[in-house]
Amino acid sequence: MLETQAASFYSLPADVYPDRDLQRELPAMAEPGALERETIENVLGALKYRRSTFLGRIEGSVFSPAELGGIARSMHEALSNLPAGHRLVFIVRYDPDNSILSKMLRTTGVFWKDEEGYNLVLGEINDELPGSSFFDDDWKEVMPVSFKRNLPDLEIEQTEQFTHKKIRGYMHRTWIVIPEEEIAEIRYEKKDSGPSGPSPYQRLHELRKALKDGLITEEEYKEKRKELLQNM
Repeated sequence: MLETQAASFYSLPADVYPDRDLQRELPAMAEPGALERETIENVLGALKYRRSTFLGRIEGSVFSPAELGGIARSMHEALSNLPAGHRLVFIVRYDPDNSILSKMLRTTGVFWKDEEGYNLVLGEINDELPGSSFFDDDWKEVMPVSFKRNLPDLEIEQTEQFTHKKIRGYMHRTWIVIPEEEIAEIRYEKKDSGPSGPSPYQRLHELRKALKDGLITEEEYKEKRKELLQNM
């Protein structure tokens, strides 16, 4: 439906995915209506996630404040042209360091409205892309977004406005439902856009360079890397 340098949007017929058995358990589809760009930005900006790793739990925003405006504008345009009976699939990539040395991060999801409210199911959340994805279209490959269950180490933080979807007795923790009457009331805390220190990714790059240049030992590198990852 729509492509930019940082995002791609596709329409998915509701009778194609998920499978028919699961379709029968879902509420009837509804037209998404004219969601304001600011409303979309507030919803996306309020999304927080948790990921469990061997180093501990990582928490953060699903979308960076720097990318929200562009995503919201594109999503608003795509939703305005979404055919009836279709869900909106999106793929977003973001370079947190704006550096040739950094890794692109990709987030994928499906958005639609039904009788319960607005639904958002996320698949990947800030997953690293291969370095080649800076220059080709590999990042636009649509990865599976499961409607049956989330990855065991990943979840969206639940709030008063965000309710996890229960499907077949299982709480799907990367599927949220927002009642129609509440979506316009959602706000996110906008951070100061002024100068800030190096991002965790930049510090990791600097740490690897210090090891390569012989400024620190392998043991010091591993200890500091563990500390940085825990604080991300």
